[in-house]
Order: sequence, then C-alpha cells, then structure tokens
Amino acid sequence: MIPRLPRLLFTHTLYNGIGCAAGVLLVALIGYLLGGHPLAAVLSSGAMVVSITDTPSPEGHKLRQLLPALVGSTAISLIVGASHGNTALLAGEITLVGFVAGLLSAWGRLLLALGFSLVLATVFAMAFPLPPGVSVFAHGLAFAVGGLAYIIWATALARLLAVRTRVQVLADALASFARYLRLKAAFYDPSAALDTIYERLITEHALLAEKLQAARDFCFHRIRPGARAHQAQVLYALLDAYEHALASQTDRELLRARFGETAPMRAMGRCVADHAADIETVADALLREREIPALPDRQTSCAETHAAVLALTADPLANPADARAAALLRGLAAKLFHSLQRARNVIDVARHAVTTATLPQEDALRAFTSQRKVRLAALRPHFDLASPVLRYALRLAAAMLAGFLVARSLPYAAHGHWILLTIAVVLRPSFSQTRQRHNDRILGNLIGCVIAGALLHTVSSPALLLVFLFISVAFAHAFVTVQYRVTSVAACVMGLLQLHLLSPGASFVLTERIVDTVIGALLALGFAFVLPAWERRSLPLLMKRLRETAARHAAAALDPDTPPLTYRLARKQLQDALAAVSQATARMLDEPGSRRLPLPPLHGAVTAAYLLAAQLASVRFLLQQRAADLDKGRRDALLNQARIALEDALAGRRPDDVMPEPAMVGTDLASASALDPHELLDRRLAAAADDARRLAGFTATS
Repeated sequence: MIPRLPRLLFTHTLYNGIGCAAGVLLVALIGYLLGGHPLAAVLSSGAMVVSITDTPSPEGHKLRQLLPALVGSTAISLIVGASHGNTALLAGEITLVGFVAGLLSAWGRLLLALGFSLVLATVFAMAFPLPPGVSVFAHGLAFAVGGLAYIIWATALARLLAVRTRVQVLADALASFARYLRLKAAFYDPSAALDTIYERLITEHALLAEKLQAARDFCFHRIRPGARAHQAQVLYALLDAYEHALASQTDRELLRARFGETAPMRAMGRCVADHAADIETVADALLREREIPALPDRQTSCAETHAAVLALTADPLANPADARAAALLRGLAAKLFHSLQRARNVIDVARHAVTTATLPQEDALRAFTSQRKVRLAALRPHFDLASPVLRYALRLAAAMLAGFLVARSLPYAAHGHWILLTIAVVLRPSFSQTRQRHNDRILGNLIGCVIAGALLHTVSSPALLLVFLFISVAFAHAFVTVQYRVTSVAACVMGLLQLHLLSPGASFVLTERIVDTVIGALLALGFAFVLPAWERRSLPLLMKRLRETAARHAAAALDPDTPPLTYRLARKQLQDALAAVSQATARMLDEPGSRRLPLPPLHGAVTAAYLLAAQLASVRFLLQQRAADLDKGRRDALLNQARIALEDALAGRRPDDVMPEPAMVGTDLASASALDPHELLDRRLAAAADDARRLAGFTATS
C-alpha cells in the first residue's frame, strides 16, 4: 500500500527523487539544445546511470559516492560499445560485469547501487546502435560528459539542501521513536498479549535503530554553530530519551499480573501514548517546515498518575510478595516518569525552550557514524567459496550469462537486454530479497509495460517523453526504500522510455517486454538456488557476535567510571548486532522450510538480548539516581560480582547445558526491597545475569 502521500511529499526520499530526476532532465535538455535528440539521449544515459547511485548522504560524501559510477560506467560503455557484433566477447563482458556487481555487495548498502549502475550501463551500451560516422570513443566521451554534468548538479544540490536534509532525517528518527513509545504504551494494557507486544517492539526497535543511525550520520557530521548545532542537540536529546525509555522496560509480566487491571497502570499507558503523540507532532512540524505548535502540559497528568501509583502501593499489604511487587511498581513509575521527562526534554530542545548542554566534540561523535570509506581489504575475507559475497557474485555472473544466451536465442534478440536488466534487479544477495523482488518485479513490470506502451503509442514528441521520463525517475528514486513495487513500475517506465530515446526507430511490442520480464524473473529465481547463501549459514556467526557485543556492553554498563560516550557506543554496537539477528531471522522465514533453523532459540535470543539491554540501562539509571544512597564499597562489590557472573554466562561457562525456558524477567521477587537501594541493585543485577544466561543458552543451541 502506498504511504500517506501528504507526509511523503516532505520526506528526504522524495526530495532526492525529484533532485535526481531534475538532474537527468536538465542534462537531457542541454544535450537537446546543443545537438538534438541523439546527443540528448547519450548525455541523459550517462546522467541516469550515475543517478542510480545518488542516494541521500551527508554533505561532502556526494563526490566519492558518484565518481566510481561515472568511471566504471564509462569504461563499460567503451568496452561493450566496441564489442558489438562479437557474441563471445559480449558474453564474457556481461559475465564479468555480473561478477563485479556481485562482489560490490561486500561493502553492503554502500556499494550495492553501484553494482546495478554498472549493469544498467551495460544494457544501455548494448541497446544503443552507433550512428554512422560516430566512433565508440566519441560516444563514450559524450556518455561521460552526461555523467559528469549530473555529478556537478548533484553536488551543488546536496550543498543547497544540506540543512533541510538533516531536518528531514531527524524528523524521520523522531517519528520512529514516537511509534516505539506508542508500542511501549501497550504494556500497560492487560488485554494485550505480552509476547505479541515484545515481538512488535523488537521489530520496531530494529527500525528505530536504523533511523537513529541515519540521523547520526547526518546530524553528527560537520556540526557548525546555528541550525546544524541545534539539530545535533535535538538528536543527542533523543538518544538520551531512548536510553531512559529502554531503562523502564523491566518487570512487565509480574506487574501486569498484580496491578494490570488497576487505574494507575492504565493511566501510565496513557501518559506514554500522550508523549508519543507530542513527539509525533514535533516530527511532523519539522518535516513540513512549520513552527512547532503549543503542546498540552503533560506534567499535571503525569504528577497525578504518579501520585495515584504511590497511593496504590501505600496500602498495607499482608502478603510480603505483594509488598515487594508494590516496591517494584514504585520503582517502575519512577523510571517511567523520569523517561517521560527526557522525552519532554526532546520537545523543549526542538522548540529552543531550554538551554541545551554542550555537545561532545565532533571527533568523539564520529565514532557513532557509519563507515563510508571503501577499502579493498574488505574483499580479502570473501575469496572463499563459503563466503556469501563470493557465492552471490558467481550466482549473478552465471545468471547474467544465461540471460544473455537465452536472449540471443529469441526471435527478437535485439531487445534481449531487458532480460539482463530484470535479472540484475531481481537477483539479490539473499533468497528472501530475491523472492520478494521476483513478485514485485513481475507485477511492477506488467503495469510499467502497459504505461510505457501507452505513452509510446500516443506521444511522439521527444520533449514530452522527457517529461514523463522525469516523473518516472523521480518515483523510482523516491520509493526505492519505501515501497519497492512502486519503484518497479517507475523503473520499468524509465528504462523503456530511455531505451526508446536511445533507439527511436526500434519497435515496441508489449508482449515481448512482458515475456522478457517473466523470463528474467524466472531465471533470477532459479539461480537463487545456485550456490545459495542460506541464512542458517550466517545466523550462528551473527548470534556469536550478539553474545560478544552483549558482553562488551555489560562490561561498560557495570563500570561506574565508564565515560558516557563509551557506554553509548557499546550500547549502539549491541543494538546493531540485535538488529542484524532480527533481520536475518525475518529473511530466513522466506526460505524453504528445509533450510531454516528452529525459530524458538532465535526468538528467545533476540528477546533475551533486548531484555538484557533494558536491565543494564536500568542499572545505569539506578546508579545515577541513587548515587547518594549507595555505599561505594558495597556497590562496587555487587557490580564486580555481577560483572563476573555476566562474563561467565556470556562466555558459555554454565553449570549445565540445558536450553533455558524463554521466561520473562521479573518473576522472582525474593530479593526485591522497597527501601534498600543495594538490594534493588542486587535484584536488577541478578535479573541481568538471568537474561545473560538465557541469551548464552539460546545462542549455543542455534
């Protein structure tokens, strides 16, 4: 389903799509004015191929992002253009392009688009018959000029929209945090199944981690006084609010069982939902470049709810277990309302209503941004047949060669390059992505072919076709990470219109394009079973990484002297590892049943890691809030004992090898106390050790 368009119109994805389309159209128009239709077609081809790699990126990264596409695609245009008529040479070149495009997946999302741009350059070079008297070198030079002109446009546009893009990415992170809080509010509704809430919350947590990382990459880069510094401060406040929200994620099962039907528990849920709505309002205002409206004062309702909780737990309870449960509820309320104050602080910082604390140095914050340098050393581990990257490269190369040979055997072989394009789009590194792309590509191409066919039969003016090309490029870029089926439709229209502009004399037969699409999609799906990289191969390593990052996070969390940024970095690494396991598990569910690992250990490990992070955040909160009440010697003894226990648990040093039950935290009340912070700390540390043992047990059985 297409997302709500009004909000989409203000997002950085649509801005990027319109910017890409405008750049391609501008290059085409300049070419048309200087040399007519032939020059416009070649220049726009170079611009379009380079634009494939033009995704939103922090200011200053645009040149290194686009230049490899220009160099690689120009070289391919020259080589393939010189090989027309030599089937064997073309077959070898196509195979090599497929192999290189597959190897680029070693750098993940950073270079995946570059791989497709190389394939698109190959397709355009195959489809374009050189006019009489035009040399391959002249054609390649014009292609490169078009790509270079686009780079100049994209770099200038990125500078112009740098601050605006930061705001859009920040608003995206705020909206994701609001959704996360809204899901947390369901914990206070006893009619909602706890396991379902955790499942949804962990999924949203992975999405939130992705949005926060994108915001870090933009807002912690080139911080300058003024608007940029303010955006960085809002993000820093958001990260702080997220940390405190995570700390209030404990003892849910027990408290719901004892107090779930009470009015104060439901009121706490409403307080969380209200703050989620307020942050969503701020995100929407930032996105639409509007002034943040006056928001309701939530302090009164929160104070009344907190007072109701204290009144509920103040009643004399004969059962000691009830008294301890009451103490836990008071502790939860204190953490919850403190976390809501931090959430409110995000709003105040965004509205310039408070004086913000000084940000850490940009050099220190740089450790939290994504690595964007491309080092050839990243390929070294993948020259092994067990490597998913090498397997994908060989698989893609073989599929491209097969597609080329099949295309040459068809009666309309002159248009067989559409099969290659379909294979490159559909065949992804994972089986799950290939399967989804297969369905989206077939349906999208069916719709796209009909639209393109209608345009080519009713519109004869090249200038008017360029307008429709502009629209298709914009939609193809804008929806690529939002709704791929829309991108598939737009990309199909874009490709067919561009191929027509390159070779206007060629006929367009709707059934042929549909047959090409089906053949390409079926070949891609078939080759997904050749040297497959099933998720069951990667999940054990991901689970090991999850356990190791959990151990580092625990060591940082349990050391009171750990600098805040060091602790935050360890927590971020755990979040990344947790998201990687969650995403791999989701991909595995699309694979054949015989290729899957058992689900209970995977879900159990993800839940245990998530709860361990919540327990450790709660420990940090307790150490900060009750610092004056804690005896340093006793505190350090408890922390050292817990550090050893967690280290042993996460290292797999267990007294038995029995896989633990996937129990929720908070079921043991024996050590809880309403008064003594040392006993509260001891209980929280014991709960963290239990989660660590569960995590180690689940990862050992995966």
